[in-house]
Amino acid sequence: MQTDYAQEQLAPPKRGMAPRQRITASYKVTMSNAKPTAVTVDVREARYGMWRVTESSVPAEKLSATEVRFRIPVPANGDATLTYTVQAES
Repeated sequence: MQTDYAQEQLAPPKRGMAPRQRITASYKVTMSNAKPTAVTVDVREARYGMWRVTESSVPAEKLSATEVRFRIPVPANGDATLTYTVQAES
């Protein structure tokens, strides 16, 4: 679920070029585990262009130029929540 979104205009990198935009979006993902043993859940997200994870409740692992993975431990018969913020420029 997306929890926050902001968009801002940036100055052009050089004179005569088009202005750029920076988009910042925050997300919250909750996982439930009904098993009697703990599990680890991989959450993957694809992004294009120039982007980076600026905040995360667990370490983010950039798998490629377009994909990031979060590995979330979820306790037996319990829940875990991942929160993270991505910033992209276009």
